[in-house]
Amino acid sequence: TLHEELDETDTSNVSTKYKLWNAADGEPEEFETVPESIPGQDNGVKTISNEVTASGDYILQVKRVDEVGHESAETYEKKFSVDLVNPEIALTDGTLDDDYSQPVVDHRTVKFTVSDDFSLVDHAGIRLERDNGDGTFEEIAKGDEVFETGVIDDDGITVDESSTVQDPETGDSADAETTYSFNVYERGHYRIVITDKAGNDSYVDFTYN
Repeated sequence: TLHEELDETDTSNVSTKYKLWNAADGEPEEFETVPESIPGQDNGVKTISNEVTASGDYILQVKRVDEVGHESAETYEKKFSVDLVNPEIALTDGTLDDDYSQPVVDHRTVKFTVSDDFSLVDHAGIRLERDNGDGTFEEIAKGDEVFETGVIDDDGITVDESSTVQDPETGDSADAETTYSFNVYERGHYRIVITDKAGNDSYVDFTYN
């Protein structure tokens, strides 16, 4: 949604036109017209509202046109990204298949991979939570920060390996997969939650019996 404040001293019949498109689809040929402002009813504010239904990089262009067709010398342009897809997370190295009840082992090493095709996931966007037994979860660690000592290593969730694929056209990171690990020392039910840069969440649970 774009809100545009109009100059109340301008009494000419000025309209607003815009283009909004996904950069991957190509620029549309024609501008669309925004409904005219109604003096005294909308306080000189026009609203452009479009529903974005696909992830991607978007471009918005806006210009003013008077009643005889003269266009504004400058075109307002805004670029932004939309990510509607959750990141992916998966436990690796047989974490779920190991016998967690072995008495000779004082901890288990948990490894997992994280990938996201668009917004990517920061290290700080990964957190470990412990089930309190009543349906709620308590945050134990976030990235390399540990909030309760003794549950996992003091250095928190560490990066083991990271790979990034660059878009050949733009050079931007288009896909990345990173492997993380941590040692857990207290038995219980846990949840690893990941959040990408657009705010989309995914999680996976595991139990150390």
